[in-house]
Amino acid sequence: MSNTANRGAQPPAPLLPAATDTQRVLDHLPFAVGIFTLDGRVMFINFAPLAQSGQISTDVVGKYLWDTAWFDHSEHLQKDVRDILARAAAGEKVQCELNARFGVDTFRAFGCTFGPLLDANGAAVGIVASGVDVTGQKGRDRELHTSQLLLEGIIEHLPVMIFVKQAVDLRFSLVNRTAEKILGYSRQHLLGKTDHDFWTAAQADFFTAADRQVLASTAVKKIDLEPIRNARGETRFLRTWKVALRDASGTPEYLLGISIDITDEISTLEELRVSEEKLRGLYELAPVGIALTDTSGRYIEYNEAFREICGYPDAELKALDFWKLTPPEYYEQEEVQTDSLARSGRYGPYEKEYVQKSGKRIPIRLRGITVQGAQGEKFTWSIVEDITEQKATEEALQQAQKMKAVGQLTAGVAHDFNNLLAVVSGSLGLLLEEGGVTPRIQKLANMALAATKRGGELTQHLLAYGRKQHLNVGVHDLGRCIENSIRWLKRTLPANIKIVSEGTDAGLETLIDEAQLENSLLNLALNARDAMPGGGTLTFGLAAVTIDKETPVYGETLTPGEYAKISVRDTGCGMPPEVLREAFDPFFTTKGMGQGNGMGLSMVYGFVRQSGGRIAVTSDVGKGTAFDIYFPKTADGAAGTAQAAAADPRPPMSARRLRVLVVEDIPEVRDTICLQIEAFGHTVDAAPDGEAAMEALGRGTYDVLITDLGLPGKITGQDVALAGVAKPHLKVITMSGYNEDLAAVQQPPLANSTVHLRKPFETAELRKHIDAAAGAA
Repeated sequence: MSNTANRGAQPPAPLLPAATDTQRVLDHLPFAVGIFTLDGRVMFINFAPLAQSGQISTDVVGKYLWDTAWFDHSEHLQKDVRDILARAAAGEKVQCELNARFGVDTFRAFGCTFGPLLDANGAAVGIVASGVDVTGQKGRDRELHTSQLLLEGIIEHLPVMIFVKQAVDLRFSLVNRTAEKILGYSRQHLLGKTDHDFWTAAQADFFTAADRQVLASTAVKKIDLEPIRNARGETRFLRTWKVALRDASGTPEYLLGISIDITDEISTLEELRVSEEKLRGLYELAPVGIALTDTSGRYIEYNEAFREICGYPDAELKALDFWKLTPPEYYEQEEVQTDSLARSGRYGPYEKEYVQKSGKRIPIRLRGITVQGAQGEKFTWSIVEDITEQKATEEALQQAQKMKAVGQLTAGVAHDFNNLLAVVSGSLGLLLEEGGVTPRIQKLANMALAATKRGGELTQHLLAYGRKQHLNVGVHDLGRCIENSIRWLKRTLPANIKIVSEGTDAGLETLIDEAQLENSLLNLALNARDAMPGGGTLTFGLAAVTIDKETPVYGETLTPGEYAKISVRDTGCGMPPEVLREAFDPFFTTKGMGQGNGMGLSMVYGFVRQSGGRIAVTSDVGKGTAFDIYFPKTADGAAGTAQAAAADPRPPMSARRLRVLVVEDIPEVRDTICLQIEAFGHTVDAAPDGEAAMEALGRGTYDVLITDLGLPGKITGQDVALAGVAKPHLKVITMSGYNEDLAAVQQPPLANSTVHLRKPFETAELRKHIDAAAGAA
């Protein structure tokens, strides 16, 4: 969207001359600076944003800012830009963030400041703006702060008076803070006035004559002594340099003056010394490396940050050049940048690596400009940023994205695997339902069913890896769980690690997710393995304990009661106190890059807490580490009772014949379930998706609805289940291989109105729920 109201009007005269020293300074700034008319036309843009976007000044100057290539891609953004400029033209200082386009598919975020450019009377005659590229930069606040300090230092904080006069009538058009202090007048009072408006006639004539000489000359004029009586009645003596600022044709447009107050020479020298110390401090303490090189590439001067990046002592660094620090694979890139420096007087920004004296490689980003010395010799100032932290952050982000993708893929594979297991499990169950099955076939079928069950447990581990796991809580014998884990670990851990079991006999039970417990024990074992690279002993223990009073456990409280305590001890290197304090923190790890993500112990901690337990850790450096996990103890024999109740594979068939609707999109799974239900003696209809299920529910009357929650299409399995719940006397059974689907059936109205089957399920489990529906009908 563009503003066409002023298309016929000629753009106003530039707010600054076309080639002033001020603009040259602004062109060297690494951030964007722009000046606009009150109606939004671009009058000046410095080099940085043009170079970054591959444009030249004529592509931008004279256009409305919202019509430039940076913002013309979005009507919403164009409106924001117009609104911001209107507020700045009205006198408001506007700070904002704008997304500008740089190329076809490249967008960069800029932190911008827009404000009015005022004349001598305080009226807005234009808009001035600055913008810093804040895209993906972890240190953008620091860079913005540094840039602001640099701009303030140039304009406001130099200990010298800076002023600009118009060449035609020598009226003040710019003064800095020091000028206000020396002259005793505010800039609002000075701007637009001449020397004759303030000083005596003789003094004003002295200044005017000197100014006219400067405008008539092409040289810088130095005036060693300028007496002035300021607004406070004080006589000050200034040392002044003046130069004419000319347009492209050589005509003087402005006069630039820089004055030093030398009233008290000793005081002035002291102020200069302090100022130099400040500048030196900023130079030395800058968070980026700064280096000055000659035409041969040898280092003449550099700051502490640059020394740290290079990793060489002074004596050796000054004997090197940047070619010695650069790996050979970057030589071709260096030649391109060197040619750019020779042609345009600047190079970069670009990225490469430095090789430190130790051989370590440091990723860096460089940019630089050419400057000329007092004798005409050329030097190059370079800014060198250590981007190691940024690269590490980018690598971590890529790794996190990869892990997320792997987790999603793993969960998808587990879901499909569950469907396959459902077919196998259901088919085996039907086989066992058939009459005349020989003992041998029955034994083989039971072995296959056991393997199918183990496969289902494997998918639960895969789903846990993909963060799709919900706790499958049941009463379990902890001794059996530990022994199962030990059997796995003996095949997993190195042979130089001895595994010892203490007091892990069966009989101590708790309410727990067995798969997650085994996964937690595996995490603790792997942690112990890493602490014992040379071998050692890993001991698992189990004991019943009674807590008589509230006991602190790793910053939490263990309330009185009966507990089952699992102990995991190793004889490894141990952890110092500062590491021990953060042992369970997510992403905290003492391992090297790429050797661990710091999530193992935090996952154990979260599982234990979610299960109503507590975990404690003690460690001695050089002796080993011990983890103690406390789970609330259940009544004796609860697990055996639960197992006995589920032991009968063939509960009695209901005498009532039911009509059942099965909704499943996988044909093999659907056919298997239908065959199972028919084997139970019931009538069954099938639907492959939600649309067909809704039609069937509308046509017929069913006693039981069995629907998969992960149906494709616009009508989901949850929609079908909700439609079933709304029908009186219809029993709804949901099923899924995705554990994340449990969230749907754990919320009303499905939570209290449905039964959920986790794929793969056994024939006996399906029969139990069908018979329950028949008994309730």
